[in-house]
Amino acid sequence: MDEQFNLEQFKMNMKEIFKKVKEIDSRYAHKSIQGRNFNLFDLFNADHDEVSVCWILYDLLDKNGSHGQGDVYFQLFCKMVLEGLDLQEEEITHTETKVHRNYRTKGNRYIDLAIETPMRFIPIEVKLYAPDQNRQCEDYYLEAKDITKVKNEHKTDIPITYIYYLTLDGKEPSTESKGEKLNDDEIKRISFSIEIYQWLQDCLTQPCTQNADFVRINIIQFMDAIERWTYSMEKDENQDIFKAIQDNQRKSALIFGEAYFSRKNNLFSAFIETTQKMINNTTRYKCVSRADSLEFFWYKENIVDSYSISFCIYNLKNKTFMGYRLWKDKKTFVSLKETDSIKLTKKEKERIFASLPIESYWQSTRDDDYEGKKGQYGWITYEQIPQFNKDEITFYPMNDNALNLLFEDNLFKYVNDCLRPRLEQLLQIKLEKVSK
Repeated sequence: MDEQFNLEQFKMNMKEIFKKVKEIDSRYAHKSIQGRNFNLFDLFNADHDEVSVCWILYDLLDKNGSHGQGDVYFQLFCKMVLEGLDLQEEEITHTETKVHRNYRTKGNRYIDLAIETPMRFIPIEVKLYAPDQNRQCEDYYLEAKDITKVKNEHKTDIPITYIYYLTLDGKEPSTESKGEKLNDDEIKRISFSIEIYQWLQDCLTQPCTQNADFVRINIIQFMDAIERWTYSMEKDENQDIFKAIQDNQRKSALIFGEAYFSRKNNLFSAFIETTQKMINNTTRYKCVSRADSLEFFWYKENIVDSYSISFCIYNLKNKTFMGYRLWKDKKTFVSLKETDSIKLTKKEKERIFASLPIESYWQSTRDDDYEGKKGQYGWITYEQIPQFNKDEITFYPMNDNALNLLFEDNLFKYVNDCLRPRLEQLLQIKLEKVSK
């Protein structure tokens, strides 16, 4: 921050910026009030399930699909999404034209979606998060080329075909997937964020859709899900905010932004450091940190041979947990199932389990979850970290309630008043409040 920094001007600028941000945020929050955050595609994690997404697309494209609207959506798809093929009306509407789901190739591979007409075969590979397979796109394209050639064996002009590679943002397939025989100009990259979204918009405007309430609602839900999958709603709001900041306010916004993101990026570490101040006062547990995995834990060493019990605070997807884990050589987690295969005696197991400070706490979860998730990845038992202001705290990804801890007073209040009482129960030790 340079010597010419004017604190009063900075405060005035930020007050005006915050006012504009609040107005824009209220506009977008209205979508939440309308219930647009309630989405079955999100609730069932469809964005991480290519099988489910392919079934949805297949049903919409199939003229005999459950939507009951014939080939209206299929015709729109062929004209809007299958760019470059210049499909004619008679080919699209031909009685032999059909959609395949999980089409089996000669090499026993399965194409997610494929459109077959009397003239050509069009493969569509859907990729959300799953990695490409070796020569996957190459094999699918060569299969399509062979089928198209057979369909036109008595013709001089062979219709063109492509492989369509459908991803969230239109990225290209990997070099491994393209192999050696597939050229870039034989691949058509399409995306959920543009081509599929625009196609769904047009599906929505069709008169038959307007008269079919359940179909219309499901298409809207699919579009809203795509917006979330591709972060387009957040991008729109951020763009509106950026445009609202005047030229003479941008320096203040950048200064604030740098300070805010620096504090935010280090929030979990600040939380752990504050918690360490309490636990480090006891010699029962030794503190170890693994910043690469966002895990911090305290353990009791060598209970049986090289086995240790640790108490961890750990970030998993969408949740922040705390609980006990079983370790081997303080390097790797050991699941409860593995303790059978490594031939620990019953007495040795009991010594491990007895080392937990709260026997009843362990006993209440051990039997039910021995074969379940709590017995995997070294977890003996776990729970979410305590709430703050009657709402849960998650650090990865960081939720709105966790952002309250950016303010030091709130951070110390949470650690002292919410976390400390529960830690005392779980660790069976007396912890003193920490001060700034």
